[in-house]
Amino acid sequence: MKILFGILISLISLPSIGQQMEKNSIKSFMGDPMQAGGVPYGVNQTAGKFVDVGDAKLYYEIYGTGIPLVILHGGGVGSIYEMHQFIDSLSQNFQVIAISTRGHGKSGLGNGPTTVVQKANDILAVVNAEKLDKVIVLGFSDGAYSGFSFASTYPEKIIKLIAIGAGEETPELRKISMDLPELY
Repeated sequence: MKILFGILISLISLPSIGQQMEKNSIKSFMGDPMQAGGVPYGVNQTAGKFVDVGDAKLYYEIYGTGIPLVILHGGGVGSIYEMHQFIDSLSQNFQVIAISTRGHGKSGLGNGPTTVVQKANDILAVVNAEKLDKVIVLGFSDGAYSGFSFASTYPEKIIKLIAIGAGEETPELRKISMDLPELY
């Protein structure tokens, strides 16, 4: 049954393979990611910077002034542009540092497995590159886990942690079965 389900999902997704995205059709869960100047977040050459973390270069963008607030996007296909509404709102009163995590956007993946501890060290590298004493961290999904790790590893660097959409990380806390019951 699992194999049949996998084949079915593959066949359903085949029409989308090879389709090209129109130049201005970037979409995200938070709506249109275009900022006022028409430059999409995540590729803004004016606001963008890189930091070398040894085995990779990480990309981040800075907007606004004030208390520094690090924004961490979700995993999978997450990127800075999906956080545009937070950036737009928060950059009015904070210095927003939106980090593109390893393997996302313009950031390199590095050589080894990506862990939340490594992501905490990556956040620290950005914080140190910007010569910041303490930051607020806002993380969504995978970014929330990275925020948890940063806050617990470097408590002296954290003002406040805002974690959004971080599910449980305990294996089998919720068991999901792909074995579907027979319908007849």
